[in-house]
Amino acid sequence: MTDEDAIGCILKAVDFYRRGDNKGFMPSDPDYERTILDGWSVGAISLQIASIRLGLPLAEVFTRAEQHGVEVPYIAKRELAYFEKQPGKRLSRKVE
Repeated sequence: MTDEDAIGCILKAVDFYRRGDNKGFMPSDPDYERTILDGWSVGAISLQIASIRLGLPLAEVFTRAEQHGVEVPYIAKRELAYFEKQPGKRLSRKVE
């Protein structure tokens, strides 16, 4: 990708954001789960955010990642252990 192409993509994304045109990628999208898991795998989002967006328990995110062949992040088990130790901090919100 050339610099001009990259800048064009960035400007297009900014335009979509400003217009509020973000309806194209919703949980009903067939690649939604895989994309969220890929984002978690590369460290773009945390395990907690992935769990909320997918509407899954924290441990289930690991199972889904394995099913999709997505690499589990290096510190993911530590992150899971941390959240399991926190009393009363259960995630229940699902993005619709």
